[in-house]
Amino acid sequence: MKTLLPLIGTLLMVTSCIDYDGSFRANEKLKFKHSTVFGNSKTKTLKAGRYNTSFEVTSGKKIKFTFRGEDTLEVKVDVPDHIDLPTSDGSFYYMAEETGQNYDIKGSLSTEYTSSGIHSGVESCSYNTVERQCRRVCNETRAPRVNAPVRRNPNVRNPRNPRVPVRPAPPRVSCRNVCNNVSVIRYGHQNVRYRINYTKKTLDLKMEKPNGGDQVANYRGLDNKSSRSYEYRSSCR
Repeated sequence: MKTLLPLIGTLLMVTSCIDYDGSFRANEKLKFKHSTVFGNSKTKTLKAGRYNTSFEVTSGKKIKFTFRGEDTLEVKVDVPDHIDLPTSDGSFYYMAEETGQNYDIKGSLSTEYTSSGIHSGVESCSYNTVERQCRRVCNETRAPRVNAPVRRNPNVRNPRNPRVPVRPAPPRVSCRNVCNNVSVIRYGHQNVRYRINYTKKTLDLKMEKPNGGDQVANYRGLDNKSSRSYEYRSSCR
């Protein structure tokens, strides 16, 4: 579905995680190019009708479109590295001969940013602290094996074993305390004040037959995200 590659380029530059949901209407049967797992391309046909449509940008600049209607159709696209991706919102227009597809693409991408009032609350938190921890270490020291002299029997000439081994002394045990400074993670709670920031992206596009022909499809998709910006955080306790 190379018709949408430049558009997807815009989306890739805006954020690293793209997941648009919206409504796609095909006025007639459409044919798109699909990239297979083997790197080949084949044509997939979408019947005329209205579809709940989503697409997502995955790692490696791979795009997956999912059309959900009476039947579900997935179209996967590899975004070529040589495409110069746009870096800001705005309108776009790509001719069919540029993409190798059957349709011209017209559309726009816009982003709206809003923020809430200040919220207050209590949240869980964690912090690192250094503690001195000690442990007892013990070592055994064994006495060496020695041979003790044996008295000679005056009635025996040249005894074969003038010396015999004796049982070694029991091991000696010595212990000591070993102490180190250790980093420890502690968990607690903290008072916070924050705002919720909302980002709403709206994608509109139209597909037309080449050279100013009739419109064959239109799509509007939304991507809503939110994040917190903290204005105050108390100590974690």
